[in-house]
Amino acid sequence: CVVTSIDGQIASYEEQIRLEIIKRGIDENALRLALIDEGIDLDNLSDLDAEDIDKIRIVIQELQLGQERQIDLSDSIMDSIGIDTIGSPVVSDTIGVEISDTTVTESYAIYGHQLFRNGQISLIPTGSTYAPQEDYIIGRGDEISVGIYGASRLDETYVVGGDGAIRIYPSPNNPTGNVRVFVAGLSLRTVREKLQKTFSRYYRFLPPQFTLSVSAVRTIRIQVMGEVNQPGELVISGLNGIPNAIAGAGGFTDIGGVRKIKLNKRNGQTLSFDLYELLTQDQYVPSFSLDNGDVIYVPAAQELVSIDGAIRRPQVYELLPGEGIIELIKYAGGLDRGAFLPAIDLSRFDGVRRIYRQIPYAQLVKERSNFSLQNGDEVFIDQIDEELEDYVRIIGEVENEGSFEWSDELTLRDLLNLGGLKRTSRYDKAIINRIDENGRATVIPFSVNEIMNASGSDVALKLQERDEIVIWPLERFSDNKEVVVNGSVREPVSIPFDERGSLRVADLIEIAGGRTATAAPHAHLYRLDLFNPQQFEYIRLDLDQITRDPKVADNILIEPYDSLYVFQKDEYLEDVTIKVQGAVRNPGSFAFGSGMTLRDAVILAGGFKLSSATNNIEISRVVIKDNEPTRTIINKVSVDRDAFKNIATPAEDIALEPYDNIFVRYVPQFELQQNVIVTGEVVLPGEYSLIANNETVYDIIERAGGLTEEAFPGAAVLQRKEDDLGQLVMRLDEVMDDPSSRFNYVLKNADSLYIPKRRDYVLIQGPAEYLLQNNLKQTVTPYHAGKDALFYIDEYAGGFASVARTDRIFVKYPNGELKKTEKRFLLGKKHPDVVPGAIIQIGTKPPDPNKNRDDENVNWTKVLGDSVAQAMSILTLLVLVQRLD
Repeated sequence: CVVTSIDGQIASYEEQIRLEIIKRGIDENALRLALIDEGIDLDNLSDLDAEDIDKIRIVIQELQLGQERQIDLSDSIMDSIGIDTIGSPVVSDTIGVEISDTTVTESYAIYGHQLFRNGQISLIPTGSTYAPQEDYIIGRGDEISVGIYGASRLDETYVVGGDGAIRIYPSPNNPTGNVRVFVAGLSLRTVREKLQKTFSRYYRFLPPQFTLSVSAVRTIRIQVMGEVNQPGELVISGLNGIPNAIAGAGGFTDIGGVRKIKLNKRNGQTLSFDLYELLTQDQYVPSFSLDNGDVIYVPAAQELVSIDGAIRRPQVYELLPGEGIIELIKYAGGLDRGAFLPAIDLSRFDGVRRIYRQIPYAQLVKERSNFSLQNGDEVFIDQIDEELEDYVRIIGEVENEGSFEWSDELTLRDLLNLGGLKRTSRYDKAIINRIDENGRATVIPFSVNEIMNASGSDVALKLQERDEIVIWPLERFSDNKEVVVNGSVREPVSIPFDERGSLRVADLIEIAGGRTATAAPHAHLYRLDLFNPQQFEYIRLDLDQITRDPKVADNILIEPYDSLYVFQKDEYLEDVTIKVQGAVRNPGSFAFGSGMTLRDAVILAGGFKLSSATNNIEISRVVIKDNEPTRTIINKVSVDRDAFKNIATPAEDIALEPYDNIFVRYVPQFELQQNVIVTGEVVLPGEYSLIANNETVYDIIERAGGLTEEAFPGAAVLQRKEDDLGQLVMRLDEVMDDPSSRFNYVLKNADSLYIPKRRDYVLIQGPAEYLLQNNLKQTVTPYHAGKDALFYIDEYAGGFASVARTDRIFVKYPNGELKKTEKRFLLGKKHPDVVPGAIIQIGTKPPDPNKNRDDENVNWTKVLGDSVAQAMSILTLLVLVQRLD
């Protein structure tokens, strides 16, 4: 049957919706009650119109927001920036950002907006193979891959843990293992340098044979609020910065400010981001790394000034207080060729009328001063029609790059002197770019040395108008050869190779500050085969012999790309540790030292916690004897907490041995305050600390001043987070009449009790005559005390329709309970009682498969239409819920 298959699809959609609601931490009953207040019943949907869909979206967002606020009862960071509502969460997983046509205009109001509307700045998707830049800030959850391809081999991936560190585990090169290296908050470049030094302690390799990359980037959840087209939550890759996040939120609205964007960090720190710094500074490196819980707030632009005419980028710009015409021209890309500089036109609104002013720009530049601008100013720069004449240019590796006045007497040597050659300039070759009268380009090579050293008529090489001299830097034509010294030296360094070939091993060690006191008497020099970088040579050196006599054979000459490693005396000694666990502030493993005591270990672990049982400490010790099996002994001790706080060592302190494990137990039944929340119709709503192990719902209502006159105790809702129980069936009216009621639950930590306002209505839903004839989803009736469900159906809904099941009448009570019609032997049916705010639902008969589909007594077109409408409405609701994430 078609209707039966549709009913099966409805059940599938309903199950998917239920899973989506649970995933968001929203209680289903709370959602039902909130939607009933909006006139929508989840179990009896027909065609949803646009208004119904909008109501459902708002209710789900409010419930989800309320759930998040209960988890963190402290003031939200949103309060500090004046945000009252949160928009739809958006999961962004594509680079392209869709923006409604109603928000895109052909002309962009403020410079910077266009980058987000035409896709020049977009969101980097999660799971992207895009390689992070060197300034990428490593964070918790990133995966770092390390490769070593030298004498030692390694190919390993490390995950940055919650403490901001990676752990290097035991290996043949690192038998002790468990080395922690803190990397969170450092740039990729810094992490590479740090880990290269760390791994060089355990592995043998040359610098080119060490690789490090970010193999998987963390995923973070942030908020983008304010003047963006799609404010709300974003789940994005950690590769993204503030501009990418704004792109993911749909870009700026027409009034969105680009200069004072706030980044409110989860730790309370607030940073200010200026988009113009990113767009106008060549060496700008953003220092804004995004993490979980961050909030980006885009304010409305405050001071807008437009500029037009002889400018490279005429548009509207946002200025900061104190910025004037100098900054405006900088943001607009600079003056166009032929800009008229003695006077710039300004149109300004003085609060009463538009006035005209002139800005003496040339004089401002000469005096190194500025001209203040204000909101609404319009600047126009006139264009000089005549083409620039009488100049020559010198560019490249010179002190004074730029244009100079040309004359018939100006020679090439004169221009070289005006430009000012550098020590790093190439002297043997340079070029002149020349355009003749016919517009043809010519390149004329020359030697700077010959021009500067010539005399007489040779010096008088004449320049032509608009000639351009190009001087190259020396480094453009040379390889970057380096040599390295590391290991047990005072200052490990990488220095340029001495092309004279006079640098020896002793010189290299001296450049590195000399050997440390713990340095071994030998070292290795690793030498690459320049024609096959995968091949290299080990050269073992006796450093003591080199120190005594620099003329020995071991003091060899250094070649390009050589790497010298000085060993340490204790390089192959085992690390000895002790471990502290339990009720201490910073449990972990610590290096063991001679004379170490229990007090030293507790101090290293951050000291005792308030909940520490200092009278129940265990020391687990392993007994190690040569060539004998180990055994473990336990020593239970009790210490004076106050004595351990003194500077002097307490008399009862205990000496430790290598590999001791200290366990500090917790005081039994130690716990801090446990809190519950009471909201709704009580005299004093708010958060309350439980003062007894058996404090009940009745007790907490009494402490909250009792119920108000508008309270509806029969619809009270009790939510329990413990064990993820959710809503408990509650009869607060019984509890208030009789505290011994079984519904007078003993409260647990984080319980939430909500008492709504009084409800004086009853809802009827399902196949009743009045509802079917008028194509209604439900009808709302006044409450009649003492009447059952059948009374309301007959009195207000016109009785049962022909497709109604009179034995399937359900009543949903406001507290979440559900009752149905009971069959009683000889006494007929007992219909459920009704209370204020209840929902009466009438069941529907299944279709008769043996009945003629064209039977005129049954309107099958209407039945099938209702089923299809129900299925489509529930599918619409499912799509809506999924897109809210």
